[in-house]
Amino acid sequence: MELRDYLNGFVRELEPEMLKLFLRFCTGSNLVVKDKISVRFTAAELGDNVRSPTSHTCGCVLEIPSTYAKDSYVVFKSDFKSVLQSRYFEMDVI
Repeated sequence: MELRDYLNGFVRELEPEMLKLFLRFCTGSNLVVKDKISVRFTAAELGDNVRSPTSHTCGCVLEIPSTYAKDSYVVFKSDFKSVLQSRYFEMDVI
């Protein structure tokens, strides 16, 4: 299975509340505000020990480390859900 398949399967399985969190993580809003979300599969930098999906909400870009290709879908899904449920990424703008 490829990383693209991991991401597609993950999004398809999301319950409505988790889908809102996914949208907020990728776009900064829990509503559809852009036509698309760009996805980049990134190579790990030398000495880079961060291994979780990241996003750039201004451009609606989701980055997924290519290191997940070595892992099972279950690991990918678990890590991504942990990121979404942590809510560390939430920002409220007045």
